[in-house]
Amino acid sequence: YMASPSTLFPSMDKAFCQIGSATVHAYYKLGVKGAWYDHIGDVRVGPPTGHKKITGFGFTTIDNILVLNMVIGVDKINVDEMVKVVRIPQEKFKDKTAKGPQDYITSIREETGYKPSMEEIYNAFVSSFGETLKMEFEEYELSEEGEKIRDKYRKIAASEEHLYLRSSGKRFSNIPPD
Repeated sequence: YMASPSTLFPSMDKAFCQIGSATVHAYYKLGVKGAWYDHIGDVRVGPPTGHKKITGFGFTTIDNILVLNMVIGVDKINVDEMVKVVRIPQEKFKDKTAKGPQDYITSIREETGYKPSMEEIYNAFVSSFGETLKMEFEEYELSEEGEKIRDKYRKIAASEEHLYLRSSGKRFSNIPPD
């Protein structure tokens, strides 16, 4: 996670573009060639016709704090387990070149043959974000108040009401059955 004042970026479009650019730069530092930012919130690897997703990210605004949430593709993903956890309906792939998540997702290890240490990943992302955003980053422990806010939002995110907010039938109803 990365937290910053909500005024750090002039617009959310700028926030996505700058974080996308920084993420691509971090992957290059880690040896992933051919990474590119695909608006909005995806980083992919490979040519546009055969690309795979290596990162997805988004933002949450809590009071006056902007929180970056990002999944970094480090090691080969257990796709069957991921599908259960993330609940990706097959309909999501009807409009994509990939037939399913196994053809759509990649990782640093799959792209380079090497799994970097957490320290290498941390250093690549912190330096890339610093260079792109032209700022220095500092680590902080959450305050007691921050932990309460985090716990409140964790409960919301884990609730059935939130998880099933949009059924796959509603969310993908505009995709033709054939």
